[in-house]
Amino acid sequence: MQYASVLLFNAVILTLDGSDAVASALALDGDRILAVGDRDGLAPLIGPDTECRDIGGAAVLPGFYDAHGHILMAAQVRGRVNLNSPPLGACRTLGDILAAIRARAAETPDGEWVLACGLDDTLLEEKRFPSRWELDEAAPHNPVFAQHISGHLCVLNSAALKLAGIGRHTPDPAGGVIRRDADGEPDGVLEESPVYETIMPLLPKQTQEQRIGDLAAATRDYAARGITTAVDAALFSYDDAEILRAAQEGIAYSFRYGIDIMRGLGLSPDIIRAGQANLFLSPLFRQTLATLTGARIELFNTDGALGAARGAALGAGLYRTREEAFASLRRLEVVEPVAADREALEAGYRAWVAEVERKIQNS
Repeated sequence: MQYASVLLFNAVILTLDGSDAVASALALDGDRILAVGDRDGLAPLIGPDTECRDIGGAAVLPGFYDAHGHILMAAQVRGRVNLNSPPLGACRTLGDILAAIRARAAETPDGEWVLACGLDDTLLEEKRFPSRWELDEAAPHNPVFAQHISGHLCVLNSAALKLAGIGRHTPDPAGGVIRRDADGEPDGVLEESPVYETIMPLLPKQTQEQRIGDLAAATRDYAARGITTAVDAALFSYDDAEILRAAQEGIAYSFRYGIDIMRGLGLSPDIIRAGQANLFLSPLFRQTLATLTGARIELFNTDGALGAARGAALGAGLYRTREEAFASLRRLEVVEPVAADREALEAGYRAWVAEVERKIQNS
């Protein structure tokens, strides 16, 4: 007779099966579910070593499925300065942001990067980013990289801007924005493409072993909150997929990883970087769209981070101001092909081009 290692009872167990049945007891054998029902019905599974746990009417649900997440990013930023606002962090003001940066800089050797994450200007009392000059005061001897919570923006201090080769005369790159003060001087905030293409390659690289270790720790964080499956929607390289594969083999307890291969505007790697939520169009497709629409198309963003999507839309040449881009992205629905056959994809392209044409005509 196989006995349960744990029996949960006096519970509200939402099975989420086909009939949405609700049970009051659950029998476990290690990390496997043996049976659900009521305590009397599961009594035969109670052995001499079974732990019977009265959970006082609490709800029990199946493991959560994170269908669009960034577990690799969560792992990568574990050791960075936490600039999140409540409930994820403690930063409510710019003073809190600068104090956290200052504390990390004080324990960081001169010249080494101070890396921070989770900054959300919209949740701060001042409703703005810190400037490069404020970061200079907080970390006078270190380059600073503070990433926005969306991942699409960052703010740098002067030392970091110098390492990136960004100055007064640096033009905005395709698909991105270098924000500037009233005198035209970069204020430290970058949007979209320069974050990924200019700054991130400058940051310290982790070994595969370090990345797997951080991913294992992030996985434990997820599991502790009931998340048992994570789909990563932003793989930047085949190395990222290899990290997930290696971690899946090496982590001792049950956890599933998935990779969200974005189909967006096509399935070919030259049209979209697999797994990314931003649609980086191929030069050929950009040229085709430009011929059809008369517009310069560099980048179109369908990610959920509307606070950062303004930079993407501006980079595409579709809008004149950040405010116009932000408002329009709330309304525009992009028609995306989902079938793999060429005829369906071409139909999807035509539908998408029609959307772009209408937006240009109405702007």
